[in-house]
Amino acid sequence: MTLDAYGSEVNFPATVSLVDPAETVIEGISTYKVTLSFDEADTRIRSGMTANISIHTAERNNVLEIPLRAVTTKESTKIVRIAPPQTAKANTTPQEVNIVLGLRGSDGMVEVVSGLTEGEEVITFEQK
Repeated sequence: MTLDAYGSEVNFPATVSLVDPAETVIEGISTYKVTLSFDEADTRIRSGMTANISIHTAERNNVLEIPLRAVTTKESTKIVRIAPPQTAKANTTPQEVNIVLGLRGSDGMVEVVSGLTEGEEVITFEQK
């Protein structure tokens, strides 16, 4: 969490302490009030300050990730199309591969748990 009064470079670690179980509808969108508690007391923190919050719900390192836009669903199975290897001169048709997804990022990327290996070229866009 950062506080506008101190800029984006000064972090104030905090933890989610309560998520309201009842929704609040704002402009037709369900939202849930969340209460955070600062991890440490700090005399610089004052009531009424404006906060900017990023909530990390999960994190994994050293995973294979692809753009979510490359994933399609076929008969309730997640698939991607991969380009044929450069060495396969006879086969130029993209191949559909079943995959299992993991965590989804807010940056448009998604973790691939199984079905792909590093180095395979996933098709994200085809011009028609």
